[in-house]
Amino acid sequence: MKKKSLIYEIVLVSLAFISVFLMDTTNKSLLVLDRIVWFLLFIDVVIRLFKSKSKWDYMMKNPYDIIAAIPLDSIFHTARIVRLSITSIYFCN
Repeated sequence: MKKKSLIYEIVLVSLAFISVFLMDTTNKSLLVLDRIVWFLLFIDVVIRLFKSKSKWDYMMKNPYDIIAAIPLDSIFHTARIVRLSITSIYFCN
């Protein structure tokens, strides 16, 4: 089960990395790809939130995931960079 979890986290980190590169694009095709990546990351946050025993604890422990899921402005998308940094620290330890 741990191997599946690691693969899943690698996929999420890859999606976050792709999203960071697509943040400032003006290309219509790449904007669509960015929205698809955002949607996948949003679904991940929603699923993790609903599966957590304590919703409040999840939100307090994962604030950058919650912020990155807000599609209002590109400033919120920079939280993906922070999530990417935190996840890479997690994998290094």
